Amino acid sequence: MSTTFAARLNRLFDTVYPPGRGPHTSAEVIAALKAEGIAFRYASPTNQQFPILPDHLLESLRDRYSFSFWEKVDESHSAVRFCTSWATRQEHVEQLIRDIRQYTQSLAG
Repeated sequence: MSTTFAARLNRLFDTVYPPGRGPHTSAEVIAALKAEGIAFRYASPTNQQFPILPDHLLESLRDRYSFSFWEKVDESHSAVRFCTSWATRQEHVEQLIRDIRQYTQSLAG
């Protein structure tokens, strides 16, 4: 039975990067942050997202996550760049969401 190169490549990717992993996790980050009332500097259809977060929250996230400062938005908020990739682990995305959710709930509480 003959398979195309593309079919074999897709099978390889499904083995190395099983469904449920990969850049699509960016959509989870977007949905979770928006649900917490967090605004975005830009509407990005890519794996790069630019949330606007309080500077003091960024200080606590900096020890556990890798992100890039993008620009200062006002005296107490900055836009940063989060970027997911095929190497992004699902548990890291979930932990980031939990950490941000915990912060926003502490403000409401």
